[in-house]
Amino acid sequence: MSATNSNPEIAYIFDVDGVLTNLVDREVVDESLINEIIKLLENKIPVGLITGRSIPWVRKNVLDILIEKIKHKMDLKRLMVIGEKGGTWLVFDKHGNSSFRKAKFYISKRLERNIKRVIENKYSDVVQFDDSKRTMITAEMKYGYDLNSFTKKQKEMIQDFQKIILDTKIKNLRVESTSIAVDVESIYFAKPFSIEKFLGFLRKRKIYPKKFITFGDSKSDFEMADELERRGKKVEMIYVGDREKLGEVDKDYPVEYIGGFTKGTLEYLQRQTRILETNATPRAF
Repeated sequence: MSATNSNPEIAYIFDVDGVLTNLVDREVVDESLINEIIKLLENKIPVGLITGRSIPWVRKNVLDILIEKIKHKMDLKRLMVIGEKGGTWLVFDKHGNSSFRKAKFYISKRLERNIKRVIENKYSDVVQFDDSKRTMITAEMKYGYDLNSFTKKQKEMIQDFQKIILDTKIKNLRVESTSIAVDVESIYFAKPFSIEKFLGFLRKRKIYPKKFITFGDSKSDFEMADELERRGKKVEMIYVGDREKLGEVDKDYPVEYIGGFTKGTLEYLQRQTRILETNATPRAF
């Protein structure tokens, strides 16, 4: 590569659900995806994983496989995992040792108990409570539950959660929905806040990418690219979700619509790998 370690041509940022893992069974569909991310790290390309998932979940379903397969643990120092939309994060030192951090934010135990009670009384057949979260509350669709049926139940669940927040009079919280979950979270934790964390990580490691490529499968994932553009960074968005469900999108930065979810991510990364293997400078297609 012509780029140096401190000046890589590109940094890659991935959402996790639907981009690296399957939305229904929530496991890595193809370890080839992990292999492609390892190739990026081995070529001194920084990688960020940004998700609403907890760090323990990402570790079990993605990181453990990656750590086992990567040959040189020092390559992990260019990887940052940001969980709970910026509430928690994980970084590695030059020896491959991980360090877990969390924001100074706590969910009220009373609020948590009330949310759990509603889940048990009304939605126990639909969702499960995610006990691995440290800075947010998540009701996640049960494994094997029909996705379309969940979408219908989700609207009612959101209303119930919003009423609980109003009743407890806790400020600075919001209720957000994803393809497979309903989250109660701080208004400050979001994809833009996570981007700020990732950029801070790069500065600390003295890594200054010339361009950022973000991957997502939902409309909220565009917030990553939006924030990078707002900060004056050169960015391109790779959208691997369902184009028909996305609606109208008008951006000043390039957007490539691949579709296919995890298969689309793999397809794109394999194209980039072929460029790396011919010692050409990586570029976006």
